Amino acid sequence: MLLELDHISKIYGDLHAVDDLNLTVPEGEWLAIVGSSGSGKTTLMNMIGCMDTPSKGSVKLEGRKLEDLNATQLADVRKNLIGLVFQKFYLVPHLTAVENVMVAQYYHSVVDEKQAMEALRGQFKPEFLNRIDDIVVFSPLGFSDIEKIVDIQLKDVRERLDRDRIKLELTPEAVQSLAMDGLDPVYGARPLKRLIQRQVVDNIANLIIAGDVHEGDTVKVDVGADDKLFAARDAQASEAVEPDSVE
Repeated sequence: MLLELDHISKIYGDLHAVDDLNLTVPEGEWLAIVGSSGSGKTTLMNMIGCMDTPSKGSVKLEGRKLEDLNATQLADVRKNLIGLVFQKFYLVPHLTAVENVMVAQYYHSVVDEKQAMEALRGQFKPEFLNRIDDIVVFSPLGFSDIEKIVDIQLKDVRERLDRDRIKLELTPEAVQSLAMDGLDPVYGARPLKRLIQRQVVDNIANLIIAGDVHEGDTVKVDVGADDKLFAARDAQASEAVEPDSVE
């Protein structure tokens, strides 16, 4: 067997980017993995390509468990066994630039195997399609998934503020706003990190620079009347801190 995935999962906090996946690919078989942006395809390929490890389960290539290999052995697998073509080089050579953009937009709406095969038939020659033995379709991210990703991204911000003994709180409305604005129909949750930097981190940094927030304070992020996020010192929470608890 060329490739065996045995109940693999990739978990970030409460978010399961890949959840209990089983897959076998015999030698000589062709497999297409399709799905919306942000649905877990890259995460899966990183684990198969020896660039990441699963949180649970096992990946076998040609009978060898990847988790048993050291860094040098994994590098050797990437060098001699696996060929990786990264996303920035994915253009189909026999299509024009405009047609490539149209294909990407069309594939984004693919939701099941039948539609995926119809999309492939419209763009690729029969000689290529005849070599595809199976198709794995990944579901797009939902709103609840994005909210979990927001929490994961904010964990890093909270840890950075904790070093200065500053506490961060977001209202449920602020979390929902980040989730809604951070989910892009084409790029999935990729814009979310920049959004948090711009609407949360930068606002808090401005408060610190202005001297409005100090060690031991709590900063609350909420949605303003203009539907934009704003950060302000939470006076009630900050004053509740015992004076001798702040060095």
